[in-house]
Amino acid sequence: MGKRYFKGPHEPGSSNLEYIEFTDGWPSRQVDIVDGRYYSSLDKPVPGVGGGLADQSLYSLALPDEWEISAQEFEEVWQQAAATRGRG
Repeated sequence: MGKRYFKGPHEPGSSNLEYIEFTDGWPSRQVDIVDGRYYSSLDKPVPGVGGGLADQSLYSLALPDEWEISAQEFEEVWQQAAATRGRG
């Protein structure tokens, strides 16, 4: 199955974004952009905000095909999240 990448709203109807990398159908890395701040799966989750890693399979999430993005787009966001990590 390999790797697949998706981008979609953090919450339904929200302008905040969520980027998820799936490896063999399971989340392996994630970036949430909430109010302009980056939270990654390397960060401790902030309840109701972001961080952490999704715990459902790609199959169970049933994300729309139009949300699929390139590995390059995901990596750019991942690098941005890593660069801003630890900044308040």
